[in-house]
Amino acid sequence: MFQHILLPTEGSALATSAVARGIELAAKFGAKITVLTIIERFHVMTLDATELANSLTDYNRHAAEHAARVLGEVEAKAKAAGVEIASVVRTGESPWEEIDKVAVEVGADLIAMAPHGRRGPAGLMLGSQTAQVVARSKVSVLVLR
Repeated sequence: MFQHILLPTEGSALATSAVARGIELAAKFGAKITVLTIIERFHVMTLDATELANSLTDYNRHAAEHAARVLGEVEAKAKAAGVEIASVVRTGESPWEEIDKVAVEVGADLIAMAPHGRRGPAGLMLGSQTAQVVARSKVSVLVLR
């Protein structure tokens, strides 16, 4: 049925659970997966250029380390399940847009993801990343609770 599943994750417990279920699904269908993590762009307000440079350097280092850890964990689980896997890291302002772009670029026929998203006022105004993917993606979306 499905041949290529995109599994977006940021490493949260809910996303990790959805990724594990996505790997199980891929194993059952004999599908390959692409795991995606998105590093949101760094934003800061300061008048001190030194502070900005140090903060940006630290942010980039921590974000890259986090992405490598998250992807490494998923790769190990997929390999243990005998599922072919590719990993993608993107940086962007809008995670849902990156998810949609990568799904098209890799030829995924399903996006399987957790029902998580923004919190607080931004969530009320913008909706969750998952809701945005469901509403706008050209690829079928499976929300794993």
